[in-house]
Amino acid sequence: NINLEAYGDPYVSSFARDAEIATQQFGLDEWVPEQVTVLYPLEINGKNVYVPHGSKTGLGISINIRLMRVNRVHGLRIHSYDSAPYPVTQNESALRALMEKGGLYTFVSSGSDNDTMISLGDPEIHYVQMTDFIGDQSVEYLVPSLVFPVHPADVSTVYGQEYVVVPLI
Repeated sequence: NINLEAYGDPYVSSFARDAEIATQQFGLDEWVPEQVTVLYPLEINGKNVYVPHGSKTGLGISINIRLMRVNRVHGLRIHSYDSAPYPVTQNESALRALMEKGGLYTFVSSGSDNDTMISLGDPEIHYVQMTDFIGDQSVEYLVPSLVFPVHPADVSTVYGQEYVVVPLI
């Protein structure tokens, strides 16, 4: 049995929907994925955890639709974090510039220019999972961040990036 106490309610990943949008947008033959991923989003202190490009992270279970069986589990690990106080940035112009850029990492469809406009909703404070490499070791940090939802009509423009994440440190 897997302890799911650190995870929120599961949902089906939007990858299949994003593939359908891309298929329509570029006039490709219809495509139906053979697998879907169910994500149990990681929650720390009641806050969701995101990766820098704007997706929630957590325990993912990939299910082969045709065979109706689990074919992959990712994100299954022991989570242990230490808390430390860090000063939150007070530089509003730096935060605004990162928000206008679309966060740390942005994926824009290949047919659009770099100045694609998207609509964002009101932000909430959550965490972004950042990794630093020190020598041959990786260290993971959860950084408080402003998380802006991307307006649903604009999600296809930025290929499934449903959130723009702006770290506050």
